[in-house]
Amino acid sequence: MDNNLIPLKDWAHSKINRPIVISIFLVIILEAFFLINSMLDSVRQKDMLVSQLGNIVSKSIIEQNRPLLEMAFLTSLNQLHAKTIFLCHDGKIITFQGDVNVSCSDENHYSPFYQTETTSPQGMPQYKITLVVPLIVSAYELVIALLVIFIIGIGATISIGRIRKSIQSELIGPLLQVEGQTTNTKIKEVFEIIQSRQRIALLEQQNAVATAKDKLARQVSHDIRSPLAALSSAIKRIIKTLEEEDRVIIRTQIQRISDIANNLLSKNKDATANEESNKHSSLKAELLTSCIETLLTDKRLEFRSFLNLDIEGDLDNSYGLFANVNSTDLKRILSNLINNAREAFDDNKGKIVVRLEEDDCNAIIIVEDNGKGIPSEILAKLGQEGASFGKSTSAESGSGIGLYSARTIIEKWGGTLKIESTVGLGTKMIITLSKITPPEWFLSEIRLKAGSIAVILDDDAGIHQVWDSKFTEAKTADANIEIIHVSTPEGFRECVKNIKGRGIDDAIVTYFCDYELLGHKENGLDLIEEMGLEKRTVLVTSRYEESPIRIRTDKLKVKLVPKMAAGQVPIIIERELSPHTIYNALYLDDDPYLRMGWEKVAKKNGIKLITISIPDEFYKYEGQLCKETTEIYLDSNLGDGVMKGEEFAVILHDLGYKKISMASGYETSTFTHLPWLAVRDKESPWETEDDW
Repeated sequence: MDNNLIPLKDWAHSKINRPIVISIFLVIILEAFFLINSMLDSVRQKDMLVSQLGNIVSKSIIEQNRPLLEMAFLTSLNQLHAKTIFLCHDGKIITFQGDVNVSCSDENHYSPFYQTETTSPQGMPQYKITLVVPLIVSAYELVIALLVIFIIGIGATISIGRIRKSIQSELIGPLLQVEGQTTNTKIKEVFEIIQSRQRIALLEQQNAVATAKDKLARQVSHDIRSPLAALSSAIKRIIKTLEEEDRVIIRTQIQRISDIANNLLSKNKDATANEESNKHSSLKAELLTSCIETLLTDKRLEFRSFLNLDIEGDLDNSYGLFANVNSTDLKRILSNLINNAREAFDDNKGKIVVRLEEDDCNAIIIVEDNGKGIPSEILAKLGQEGASFGKSTSAESGSGIGLYSARTIIEKWGGTLKIESTVGLGTKMIITLSKITPPEWFLSEIRLKAGSIAVILDDDAGIHQVWDSKFTEAKTADANIEIIHVSTPEGFRECVKNIKGRGIDDAIVTYFCDYELLGHKENGLDLIEEMGLEKRTVLVTSRYEESPIRIRTDKLKVKLVPKMAAGQVPIIIERELSPHTIYNALYLDDDPYLRMGWEKVAKKNGIKLITISIPDEFYKYEGQLCKETTEIYLDSNLGDGVMKGEEFAVILHDLGYKKISMASGYETSTFTHLPWLAVRDKESPWETEDDW
């Protein structure tokens, strides 16, 4: 028997009988209120009539108009239901109406139901008017009022009683009959409904608390991440000048701060987003650096008690690497590989590094440790179901299912899992995934025209320093690019207004806006939409993964840059050449880092080079290319949905261009069907050993 359920009789008493009794009582109280209010109205009316009587008496005495005085007395006697009324002067009665057995000195009540009222005519204190009036206006009216209250009370009792009887006969009775129990029958269904409502209310309360915690976590994370980005950017420029011991301390402490910020966000993500990510069957374009950073944060916190275990991430040169994966599965796989690496250390002392690299077609994740290594005879079996190594004496010993499952999942994604190991030196777990073109929301590179303007809106001074450092590195000053910093919505609006007032072409202004602006109701997207800057703005935020923000940026067609990666995004300066300038070379590649590298080497060697990311951009510069002398270098894989570089080479060859080369890193044999096509590696043809 469920002890939480109450007997039906008790439930009916508390839920039906008690409210009915209270309702009847309230009806009676309400009627009593109306009666008292009516009596108070009578008192107020009596006071008004007495005052009017005083005025009339005063007038009649002055005018010596006795008929007016007697008429006023008679009228007041009737209206006030008075027993008697008389006028005294110098202790003598001048005139009266009603009971004759009165005297000017009599101040007593004439019965328990009457009282004496005295007043003087206005301005004539020597005259005194005395009235003997009832305590209530009329006994008849009192009887009527009490009778009405009684009738209404009886009527309410009968009506509500009928309602009660109907509830008991039509609801309670059938329940008793169906359950076949006595008065101890328990209405389980009703109670379950009540419990459900209570649970819903509790969930709503918990959700409100969770929302508040989520808001606080995002705020704290924002406050940590912004100065951390500036600190990381500054440290990278000077860290090579420090002693090894100092470098280790700085890296470790910066990473600890980053882990705190990442952990705050990862524990407070949108529930819907988590639910979607947990659907193992769903694959989507994931930013690999984000997945790996989150996982590394979790693992550092998990193993924080192992003071001599160092877990590092090498992700500096992996900006913009995407792959079609399930982020939950990928994190689980990497977590398992890091666990395996830790178990390679007998005393939990060692170093684990997770790297993210790329080649022409693939993103490569490497989990490397400097542990004891794996013998070759065991290495060949790893990844097969049931095969494991080094776990027989550990508490976490398993059956090898983790590595086997990892390989199975990765292969379903079209990737590979490879293991390299040397006894005594350590082990590498190498995951290879096909990289994909970054999604539309992601900004792969920043392109600024010479003589243009870049406006930075952020409420954190540290982020402004990161951008300054990045623009200095890109030598924007040499290209006459104006950098403007603002930190508030008001400052941003004023800045946009000033730029327009200067008559500057909108096409040469780029805005980089933070999303959260502390202390202000507006966010970056609000300002972008308000001022119609969608086509020329980049949103820089640590909340780029949140669905509401992503939906809104998609609607506005605004590109996104993760705030922590602001110091990594490539910046390319487009210098305008004369329309009559002929380019020496053209380089087609979808990788922004490679294009930037080629541009730097070409500039150093005085080569007029134009770089493009897709074949369609070629036709913008066709008039500045010479079919006989311009050298054209093409990558093979240009992203999903884009034609191959060798296919575009055939088009260019048909147009009459003579110097066409594949710069893809593939073997020459790959293109033997195109005998006129030169083949080379991906390095710039003007690069020398000095460039290293």
